[in-house]
Amino acid sequence: MIKNYCKVAYRNLLRNKRYTIINIGGLTLGFCCFLLLNFYVSSEKNFDKASKNVYRLLQKEQKDGKIREMATTGPRVGGAVKEKFPEVEMVTQLMGLGRLTVGNDPSNRQYEKMTIIDSSFFNVFSFKFLEGSPRTVFAQPNGIVITRTLAKKYFGSKSALHKTLHTNLFDGVIAGVVEDFPANTHLEADFMIPSQIAAATFKGWDEFIRTNWQRNAAVTYFKLKPQTKLVSLENKITNLVKENWPKGTAFQSNFILQPVQDIHLYKTEVQGEINKSKGNAFYITIFFWIAVVVLLVACFNYTGLLNVSFINRAKEIGVRKIIGAGRSQLLWQFFTESFLLTSIALLLAICILQVSRHTITNLLGASFDWTYLPVSKIIVLIACGLCVTLISVAYPTYIITRLSPVKALKENYKKSQTFPLQKVVLTFQFIAAITLITCTFLFYRQVKYMEYKDLGFQSDGVVVIDINSGTMRKKFEAIKAEFSRLPEVKSVSVTSRVPGEWKDYPIAGVLTQGQKASQAREMIFIGADKDFLTTYDVRLKFGTNFTGSAADSSKVLINQAAAAALGLKDPVGQWIDIPTVNFGGDNSPLDKPFHAQVSGVVGDFHFEDFHRQIKPMVIGGWNNPIQDIDYYSIKVSTASWQNTLSDLKKINDNFDAENPIEYHILNDQFQRFYENDILRSRLLMFFSSIIIFISCLGLFAITAYVLKHRTKEMGIRKVLGANIADLVKLITGDFMKLVLAGAVISIPLSWLIMSNWLREFAYRLPVQWFAFAYGGLITLFIAFITVGWQTVMTSVANPVKSLRTE
Repeated sequence: MIKNYCKVAYRNLLRNKRYTIINIGGLTLGFCCFLLLNFYVSSEKNFDKASKNVYRLLQKEQKDGKIREMATTGPRVGGAVKEKFPEVEMVTQLMGLGRLTVGNDPSNRQYEKMTIIDSSFFNVFSFKFLEGSPRTVFAQPNGIVITRTLAKKYFGSKSALHKTLHTNLFDGVIAGVVEDFPANTHLEADFMIPSQIAAATFKGWDEFIRTNWQRNAAVTYFKLKPQTKLVSLENKITNLVKENWPKGTAFQSNFILQPVQDIHLYKTEVQGEINKSKGNAFYITIFFWIAVVVLLVACFNYTGLLNVSFINRAKEIGVRKIIGAGRSQLLWQFFTESFLLTSIALLLAICILQVSRHTITNLLGASFDWTYLPVSKIIVLIACGLCVTLISVAYPTYIITRLSPVKALKENYKKSQTFPLQKVVLTFQFIAAITLITCTFLFYRQVKYMEYKDLGFQSDGVVVIDINSGTMRKKFEAIKAEFSRLPEVKSVSVTSRVPGEWKDYPIAGVLTQGQKASQAREMIFIGADKDFLTTYDVRLKFGTNFTGSAADSSKVLINQAAAAALGLKDPVGQWIDIPTVNFGGDNSPLDKPFHAQVSGVVGDFHFEDFHRQIKPMVIGGWNNPIQDIDYYSIKVSTASWQNTLSDLKKINDNFDAENPIEYHILNDQFQRFYENDILRSRLLMFFSSIIIFISCLGLFAITAYVLKHRTKEMGIRKVLGANIADLVKLITGDFMKLVLAGAVISIPLSWLIMSNWLREFAYRLPVQWFAFAYGGLITLFIAFITVGWQTVMTSVANPVKSLRTE
């Protein structure tokens, strides 16, 4: 019997090729998108899932009405908490201390980030050792740990264990090689230095670790015992630190324990993190609901079209009834056909994803891995397939199997009774399509706005070269002169930090004359020479620039935001004090407050991306007491970047052959700020197109169904004098009403989604009315073309043939 059902189902699918292709195509696309989006969502939500009961310690400092969260704390805090509180099973602390020049070949040395680890690191976090073991790492006085990638980079395919690796600070012996950190961990470390090397290399290291409660230097992780009461432990930690806080220094913090699984999608900006680029919980929610909508659109479309297909077979059902088929047999026949279609669609979706893994990686910016798809999502998809199979046969079975064989043979029933169901399905599809088109349009405009908005300075043609050695810093005037001799170089400046900064920048506490320390305003601080304004084309609003003399050490420029924050109406000539500076979460008092005179005011410019408001800024001379110069910024006008960069490299090597040149093209750096936004914009466009395409497939098939049963009516209307335009208007009118209904419902939905998203940007375009009109008009146009084309094809048919169709 089942074999017979399958044979009949196969024949029916072949007989109705158009419906079969549309049904399988639409459902396959829906299943593909659902799996794809759930892979993306799951990969983002799956960070650090293996680290159960592991928490990162955050310090929340409240100052001047502002709350700042820091991932770094005093290095003594972690050890003291472990000693005092039995709830803590293990503790480990990480410290990122910049980069080392690494490599045994002097002609091929590179920079690697240095992360200092303690003996508990590999007990708290599980990483696979390819060579060596945690025990051997900490048993050697100069043992270091590197990842598989670094081992291959510096030692090729040979074993790296026990081999020496030269750095500019020490020569380490490879005591362990670990597998590259997985993509779904927030941790980022390739070159790990055990604490015993840090103690031997850095003076006063052990004392600093044992005694300092205040300096924010260590990222601390606790592995807690099960059933630990987090709030109680947080309060204990806060009280413990408060008791040991340096006397005479205000304690304005409390400590919280953050599950490491929450780090990747944590909304609040945290200073001093050692982690990869963070995710965004808002986008995860949006793409989850897009996955649901795509699946619903595909399933609704499939169910509606299959209903139409089954109901069109009323005569066949009548014949089957006459020869003895019962209701259960008819139900099994419909079920077999629907199950066959659904199974084919699901298998095709899986095959398409498997063969398109490279394309998916480019689309999502992440390598597609079936293991990131949780079993629950696969079960949901299979359950949806079964539900769709059942629902798609329930309605036509109920309608047709209740008819007598005579009525079924005469098709004497109200075929139009199926149309209200199709109206609901189509309206839902139009709502989804219009909402996504509108959101995509607004998303795209915001991304383009960020790409082309005036930064307040000129980044075109600026090459930034890192200063990675004392030689490059001490001889900067001679090096500047050499760079400037190149004919394509227009100007050269040295600074401690640059716009688009990829490192932590210092936040200075700034006071005007007569203010108390508690009134200090937080401002970005950078050091720069007299050529900074020229190189970056930053506008000097009032006062004078630096002169290049020793007197610049007591002069500063401030931006307009700083003048407003300090309440200075006439800032030029005023004196300010900087008693404290925060370096990446480490709030440190200066040995002597920096007392400086404001020599000029510059226009506000974007030091960070557009997600953040322009901050008040103080620009000190290059010889300021707060931070040394760290970059050469070179303004270039060249037809051959390759030749120019080669010339810059030669100059760098002439002065410092030990440390290779490291450079960034500033425009590229700013572009990286928007990579995630551009990626998400691309995803929205892609999935909007998929939903529109699936909707068009359904609309095409339903229009064909409507036209088939109104062919005779259209023939009569043509005989009575109706032209093609009248017939197109007649048929498209009902569908256009559904589009308009979908547009009305989608407007508040689109506005709500985009208003929430745009709050992430300090600088954003307003949500304007024409965005909603844009989405509605595009959908209306597509629907009109889809319906109108088929109507025209039917309208031009011979009226005589049309009158004979029924």
